[in-house]
Amino acid sequence: PAVAYLLDQNAPSDSVDNAGDQAIDFAYANKDKACCRAFWERGRFLNHVNSRHASPESPLTLCLGWEDLELMRLLVKEGTDPNIRHRAGLSAVHAAVDRENFAGLETLVNLRPDLNARDDLARTPLEMALRQSHDDRPIRILCEAGADPSLPMADGDYPLVFSARCLRGSVSEGHSWRPVILALISAGAAANSTDADGNTALHYCGRLDSGKSELWGRLRRAGASKNIRNHRGRTPYLHFSRITRDELGLVGALACASIIFIPLGLVGITAAVGARVLDKAGIGNFWIQKKVERRYRARNEGV
Repeated sequence: PAVAYLLDQNAPSDSVDNAGDQAIDFAYANKDKACCRAFWERGRFLNHVNSRHASPESPLTLCLGWEDLELMRLLVKEGTDPNIRHRAGLSAVHAAVDRENFAGLETLVNLRPDLNARDDLARTPLEMALRQSHDDRPIRILCEAGADPSLPMADGDYPLVFSARCLRGSVSEGHSWRPVILALISAGAAANSTDADGNTALHYCGRLDSGKSELWGRLRRAGASKNIRNHRGRTPYLHFSRITRDELGLVGALACASIIFIPLGLVGITAAVGARVLDKAGIGNFWIQKKVERRYRARNEGV
């Protein structure tokens, strides 16, 4: 382009217009790849950020937008800082997570950036991945490259207990929080971290309506303790499912409306009342819990 010719003729690259903008700022604002490369290939503005603009960019975030990962590698090799911040303390790693550009993220983590860097809101890339994508892929990419899954989040929460609480509160048990939790466990996240209510991931796992046995066992094998009390003084235990605790009682009551089905109805009501009493007492479904504990203890001991 003409920019390359002018630069080769020693035209000043740092001159500014009346608004204080340089030529590189216009190239950034227009995302003009050819013009940007003309500067970068001559070793200029390798770490430039057009910070005066509403949506500042760095060389690496521009590469993310262009989906030019080879250029990204070349820029870092030639001197671009992999930790360069473009706005609000956001690094290119933050940007890749925010844009769900997983190919770009995989490239960036291999360029040795600080994967635990915090932005101006004290968020790490891992926290952004948890709060925005709800997908286990960026979690695995970041943790396998060295991100610390046990660092506190900006609000003092921790990744594992945060994810377990979100799974507990999600409408669908098929929600992607479950693989996120498994990814964090595999990455060695602190199993006994607590939230503002003193709950651990095991507390929330025990309250799930389905699939709790697998997660309970995985958490226990990862070092989760059954003896940590939350602020209500409760230790974790496997609660009865909502079907047993609530719906079985309702079915039993309806069955009792017919004389023929009164015996079956009483069985349903008794089971529901018993489940409620055991849950309230902090005992829960103790025989299932005992079975799960025995199975995973056997796995740990190699039996």
